[in-house]
Amino acid sequence: MDPPALQKLVPFGATIWVHRPLALMLLGLAYRTGVPWNESGYANPEFDKIVTEAEGTLDMTKRHALMSKLEEIMHEDGPIVQPLFKNQITFYDKNVLGAMVHPTQYVFCNQLALKRA
Repeated sequence: MDPPALQKLVPFGATIWVHRPLALMLLGLAYRTGVPWNESGYANPEFDKIVTEAEGTLDMTKRHALMSKLEEIMHEDGPIVQPLFKNQITFYDKNVLGAMVHPTQYVFCNQLALKRA
């Protein structure tokens, strides 16, 4: 379904996007022109160009500058409203060492150990 048709079907939508390790993973999936998950129908050629450039940039200083530009574009265009951030909670037995809640809710078993009695 192309973005304009989607906009006609969904004048307002709400989507839960779970955590991605990099913001670029979300930006490319949800806001690049014409991608299947672009539910807002957002289309901005400059944004698309910068997302593509940032995806291929390994230098963190350069990527930071590109991400800043993307944030400015999104701030000006306003393709989304971010109403909330989901809290992440978990629980572990007190004898489990190295336990922590991860934004993706993954459990990294290689970082866990049992306390010796």
